[in-house]
Parts: sequence; C-alpha cells; structure tokens
Amino acid sequence: MELNLFNQEVLDFNLQEFVPKIETQFIALNIPSVNVVFIDEKEMQTLNSEYRKKDSVTDVLSFNVDSKSDFDLTGLTEPPYLTKQLPLIDGMCGSGTFALEAAMIADNIPAGFFRHFAFEAWPCFRAGQWNYIKKMAEADMPQSYKTAEPQEPFIFALDKNDKILKELERTVEIFNFGSSIKIMQGDFFDIVPERLISEQNGLDQKSTTISEKSLPSDIKGFVVLNPPYGKRIGDKWESEKMFAKIGKKLESDFKGWRAGVVLPDRKFLHYLPGRKSLIPLFHGGLEIYAAIIQI
Repeated sequence: MELNLFNQEVLDFNLQEFVPKIETQFIALNIPSVNVVFIDEKEMQTLNSEYRKKDSVTDVLSFNVDSKSDFDLTGLTEPPYLTKQLPLIDGMCGSGTFALEAAMIADNIPAGFFRHFAFEAWPCFRAGQWNYIKKMAEADMPQSYKTAEPQEPFIFALDKNDKILKELERTVEIFNFGSSIKIMQGDFFDIVPERLISEQNGLDQKSTTISEKSLPSDIKGFVVLNPPYGKRIGDKWESEKMFAKIGKKLESDFKGWRAGVVLPDRKFLHYLPGRKSLIPLFHGGLEIYAAIIQI
C-alpha cells in the first residue's frame, strides 16, 4: 500500500516508528493509497468550518480525494504539473539545475536523456536496443523543441554571478533550451515577478498581466530557490537572516504563487509564509529539506 505523509514538522515526536503499524491497519481495510496531512488546530478549525459547517477543532478529518471531491490539498501535497502557460522563476539559479530540469519536464524530455551511463560500457549492453528506446522517447517530445521554434520564455533563471550565468548560457545553447529559458543577471530581492516577466517578454503591463496569460488557475506561477547556506554564506546567524529575508520577499511579492525552497535546517521553515509541507532530502552527504509552499 502507498502511505504519503505530509507536513510532519508540526509534530513533536518522530512518526516513523509508527509507520509500519499504520500501514498494517490500512492494508487490513484493503485501502491501497492514503495521504495523511498533519495540520495545526487553526487549520483544522478552518477546514471543519468550510467542509463540515462546524466551527470546531477535531483530531481527524478525512476525505475521499478523487475526481469527484472538491477538497483541495494544494500547497501540502504534490504540486501541479509544470506547463508552458505558467511561468517559473529560478531566483537563485547558480548553474541552472532547476531551470534546465523544468525545461526538460515541460518538453517531455526524460531525465538523463542527454547524458551517458556507466552501463553503456558493460559487455551485455545492447546499443541498438538502447538507441531504439531513446528514439521512442524522442518521438514524444514536442515539435517546437525539435525545430527550436521561437516562443515566449516561461522559465526565468536569475543570479547575481555573471560568470556562472555565462556557463549556463552555453549549456542552454548546447541543449536547445533558448526558447524556454531566459537568463538574467540580478538579485532575487529586487525583482517584482509580474513586472519582470512583462518586461522580458515585451508585454504591455497595462493591457496584459501574468494572470491573463496563465491557464485558469489559482496559481500564478512557480518560484524555486536554492539559497546559499553553510560555508558559502557564513555563520548560522547569517543563514537565519537570509531565510527570514526570503520569507518576507515571498509574502510581499509572490502571493498566489507556488514556491519550492531548499532548506539546510527544518527550523528555517517557520520563516516562510503560506501553507507548507516539508520533504527531507539527502544531497552530497548532507541532510537538507525541500519546503513546498502555497503562498
């Protein structure tokens, strides 16, 4: 069975030791998939009021989340699929990993499509079979990517470091992502998202807004941030100031956006606005976290 746990940071104990018992109970009930979202009393009262018309706090609130359900877990579970109609701002892009991966997702390009793998050197490797698999994957890519058709960029990669942006420009050119990714030198804290996108795409700010160019949605766009931390930024106090500043920026200028922020410490989550979930990650031997936020 599939058990997905979200927002565990609101708990004051380690839930993992109870997971096998929880799964056993759901298996016994023949329930194949369950999402469990942990929320505080204020959020529980809001949900009870909205969906049960009861202004009270309960221990548990359950929904059958399917195509007929009107209950929305936006901001706490899996984010909506990236589309070319919704902009993505990589506000501290560095070498551009997020921006490049976003371009590949939007063009239906499989992860690792452009790289070589160690198994290609194995004696049992069948080059013809592998090439056939890649050709089948390539057939599913949109014609606009294959022919490099001009289009308005929907991914905006921003960083202060001019040298690293030049490297990213070369990568974008090599892999034909110039129509999807716009690279800009600047400071995330200085931008206003609607103005940035309008200016870069040559839009008349008075007549065309970002929401008018988006799909019908309560989400204006995506912003992803992998801020510097640890030795790159200084001591622990400097890191705290950085994430406090990020939280204020998101709250003031990105209302209605979905955000993903990499955190070196889960305690920094409280600096971020909106409805939040936290996903633990392991990167280069470090235990870090991805905060998913509906602002």
